[in-house]
Amino acid sequence: MNPQDASLRALLTTGPETTLSKSGEAENPTTDERKLIMMNAIEAAAGNGVGSLWTIDDVSGYLRVPVATLYAWRVRGEGPPALRLGRHLRFLPSSVRAWARSQPAA
Repeated sequence: MNPQDASLRALLTTGPETTLSKSGEAENPTTDERKLIMMNAIEAAAGNGVGSLWTIDDVSGYLRVPVATLYAWRVRGEGPPALRLGRHLRFLPSSVRAWARSQPAA
């Protein structure tokens, strides 16, 4: 796994506060490092044919849940992984789909 993939995986699984070092250990990145990780994630999404990132409204429509529910899940650490870009949340469509598939059936 290359360092960019490891950083993206860490960002999507643990949030922007934690990433993985080249040795695989958790560390707290600086603001500039977080920006670089997020920009790499966006470029990777575009390069992998994912297209644009989804907004919270897009995810709400896809999952058919209110936006408020997505925010509540995020606070509890239960919702789909998101990238924080300034004040905005953005979602990789493939990550949202994978998260939805991983949820237990009702």
